Amino acid sequence: MSDDEDWLREIEGEDDEPMPEISEVELRKVFGESPSETLVLSSPETMEHFVLVAGPRRSWLWCLHCERAYPLGSYRLVEELQMCPYSECEGDTVLDLWAWQKVRDDNPHYPEIPELGIVYPLYGER
Repeated sequence: MSDDEDWLREIEGEDDEPMPEISEVELRKVFGESPSETLVLSSPETMEHFVLVAGPRRSWLWCLHCERAYPLGSYRLVEELQMCPYSECEGDTVLDLWAWQKVRDDNPHYPEIPELGIVYPLYGER
């Protein structure tokens, strides 16, 4: 059995976590903005909501591309793609989105609630 299968079994039957309550001003300050993109905050309609992450919705997500965490419901809309909310990141919410808890499982020293804008390497501190 793979680690992913073990993880999915562990989370079956758990309830969704609520979206973190962070001010829009703070989120916009940390994520940055681009005039050609739309920053979406606190949206229940993220790609994670549909099919791509099995199990309950997690309140914190993590981007494989930039290795930073962000609250559920946040993304940049670039044309029709949902991208990581950090303006300088090229990661998307289809291939690069992970549940923060999955990252923490391999890095138990990482905080339960991550700080915005901080890089959390998947394989621990560099």
